[in-house]
Amino acid sequence: MNPLTRLPDAARLKGPGRKSRFLLFVLVFCLPLALASLDPDLGKHARFGGAASAMLAIALLLGPVWGVLDWALRRQHLALGTDGLTITTSFYKRSVPLSGLKLEQARVVNLAEHIDYKPRLKTNGTSLPGIKSGWFRLANGNKALVSIRQGERVLWLPTSEGYDLLIEPVDARQLIDHLQQVASGRTPA
Repeated sequence: MNPLTRLPDAARLKGPGRKSRFLLFVLVFCLPLALASLDPDLGKHARFGGAASAMLAIALLLGPVWGVLDWALRRQHLALGTDGLTITTSFYKRSVPLSGLKLEQARVVNLAEHIDYKPRLKTNGTSLPGIKSGWFRLANGNKALVSIRQGERVLWLPTSEGYDLLIEPVDARQLIDHLQQVASGRTPA
């Protein structure tokens, strides 16, 4: 049991893999830098250093942008507090009271088999190969806050708040069992 999150260690959300983080680096840092280097007028108006100083300035601007996006991509967190279950995923954070979780309907699903639960339309989120994070419409039409990595075995948790949670903890079944125990008062929150 993690004393900070008040959840079992198996409830930890899976973050992005190395491939997703590398792809983010290529898209946010390398690709813009490479495209800028193709500009024949790059550095034309620089007071000193010409194209080299222009490239350095671009790299100095892109570095922090990539750093912030990488930090956000790795920000996958679940916690159980007095206000309920709090899910944090990239730029999004939501708290759902335990009474708002429909725990009796929660299911561990394989998205390859249960395509109705697949995130289809990204409405406000991040989607890279190997990670989906943020707000999506599922194939069944439901709005969902999503935090999944590979999507092989994910937890679909409907709420009474007008959206579902689609998350990928290390052990989804153990998370459901723990939340049911806490909601029934058998385990101290």
